Amino acid sequence: RRAPPPPREAMASTRQRALSLMRSMLRCSMGWQGDGGRREAEYIVLETSKAFRARRDATDPALVERYLREGEERLYMANNYKIAYARLPHVALGGGGDVKNVLPPAQMPGDDDAGGS
Repeated sequence: RRAPPPPREAMASTRQRALSLMRSMLRCSMGWQGDGGRREAEYIVLETSKAFRARRDATDPALVERYLREGEERLYMANNYKIAYARLPHVALGGGGDVKNVLPPAQMPGDDDAGGS
């Protein structure tokens, strides 16, 4: 069974929040002063329009909320840290964070078995 649609008031406030977020992101690109200059400003405009178009048909309230929070986080990063690109998710290293237990040992030249026996 499908979940009942959210109340009209909730949809309107979510729509207003989404439109406000989109306007803020586009405004951010106008005065962009990050390291990438004009290229990053254009990236912000393209990425904003692409993301909002791809997600405009989302109806699940939890999913919409996740999208809005993601956008708000990206806008925060852009405004405060001048980072236009999405952050890579943090992935904890296995082995308690010790790199030597995660990466395979490096091979020295001549260590391969191709030399024949």
